[in-house]
Amino acid sequence: KTFDRLLEDDDVYDLVRFAASFAGLSCLVLTTFLGLNNSDPLAVGAPLRAARQTLMTLLKALSAPRLWLSALLLATWGYSQWSSLAKLVKKSAVVEVVRLSPCLWRSIAAVGSALGQP
Repeated sequence: KTFDRLLEDDDVYDLVRFAASFAGLSCLVLTTFLGLNNSDPLAVGAPLRAARQTLMTLLKALSAPRLWLSALLLATWGYSQWSSLAKLVKKSAVVEVVRLSPCLWRSIAAVGSALGQP
């Protein structure tokens, strides 16, 4: 009974919807980033070997200095432009785009998966 009341709350519903959208999009991005969409999981032979191969691919991708440099550059830019970004976020058009962003990201993911390399 308490669980039903909790699910009827709009804030909880929005939070669960955001978490589900974020998890789904994160899985799509990681699958594409690691190149797992082109691999056959049965070709490796054993589940632990497949998990090890995936982990090694992830560690190899995360050890790329270009990725960390890009993230550091983006964080530095965001920190330096903090006041301008705060003014931008307060505008109603930006709030509307953020509110509609799950649909936008799902559309981008669908187009990317449809046009991606086989």
